Amino acid sequence: MGRFKSFHDNSRKSYFIFGAIMLIIFLIVTLLFLEIPNYFPNYKYINNVYGSNLKLLVIPAGVGINVINVTINNFNNTLIAFVKNSSIVNITVINNEGITIANQQGYLGIKLRNGSYKIFLVNLGDNTAHIVFDYGVFNYNLISSFYSSLSLLKVIYEIIMAGSIVLGLYSMIRGIARGSKLIKGQKSRKY
Repeated sequence: MGRFKSFHDNSRKSYFIFGAIMLIIFLIVTLLFLEIPNYFPNYKYINNVYGSNLKLLVIPAGVGINVINVTINNFNNTLIAFVKNSSIVNITVINNEGITIANQQGYLGIKLRNGSYKIFLVNLGDNTAHIVFDYGVFNYNLISSFYSSLSLLKVIYEIIMAGSIVLGLYSMIRGIARGSKLIKGQKSRKY
């Protein structure tokens, strides 16, 4: 009988040990997730490009303004532009000949041919828009691989965090439940 009791006690402890390990994994992966800007390749470079191009703008209702002119070459051939705090502003890209190349609301990511382009922001709303506009011109391969690998890394971290917290909590609850069964079993044997 003593061996079975000892085995059950060890089983209960193993649930708590496994739960603690899972919670430690959760904390480590959460820290890695939060520290992505400090170690992920090209994160600081891309962030600096956006930071240097940040603009605070006021656009009257129903008006479009030319906010920037960009030159695209063989290396830097992709424009990423976005409005951070308004959903009523379109980002419009027009080439040298006056042809609209792209017109999207809030966010625009487009690979362009060599040449000069004008970027307009058009306020579609009925009120003056106070907006934060940001953009960057990047190499297509760099920016596409950056965003796709960053997204993949975040998904992997999120899966590990969710799995470890669920397994850790389940294991601890299981250990508590097993402990209460052992205590009930010991009390019933005494009577």
